[in-house]
Amino acid sequence: MTLVRFVAALLIFAGAGSAYVERDLDKVAARYLVVAPPAFADALDALCDLRSKAGTVAVVRTDDVAAKFGAGPDGLAAFVKKARPKFLLLAGDVDSVPTFVRKSEYVSDRFATDPDLATDYLFGPPAGRFPARTLDDLRAMVAKTVEYETTLTEEDRDRDGRGELRSAGG
Repeated sequence: MTLVRFVAALLIFAGAGSAYVERDLDKVAARYLVVAPPAFADALDALCDLRSKAGTVAVVRTDDVAAKFGAGPDGLAAFVKKARPKFLLLAGDVDSVPTFVRKSEYVSDRFATDPDLATDYLFGPPAGRFPARTLDDLRAMVAKTVEYETTLTEEDRDRDGRGELRSAGG
């Protein structure tokens, strides 16, 4: 009887997880690409739902990228070059999602879009980072981003920290 329960649990949980996570990297063809460690990959659905209104979205796991393209920033850059997204989000801190390290050990979040860091790669998509160390950090960043983009009016977004409207020039 326990074997039947085990198989049933496997069938139930086999389909669990985010619809945006793509494990087959040859199938990734997204306008908005998120790279995240395995522990974070399923926590991005709210953001992906929002971004999917403007185009295709995919979340890829760092372990899948490392297995197919190599570990570290070079493997990630090779994958991004192949996937050719319009926008790139690195979801995790520099310890969990690799980034470029210069010979001086300077760490940069500018990724492959910066001509000084791009080496022989073509300039990549604009890249951003949610520097989350924990799943709770990531969930908070996703929630704040979705809230900002869905509930605030244009006038609210144009206000500075003191509640005054920003001038048109800056």
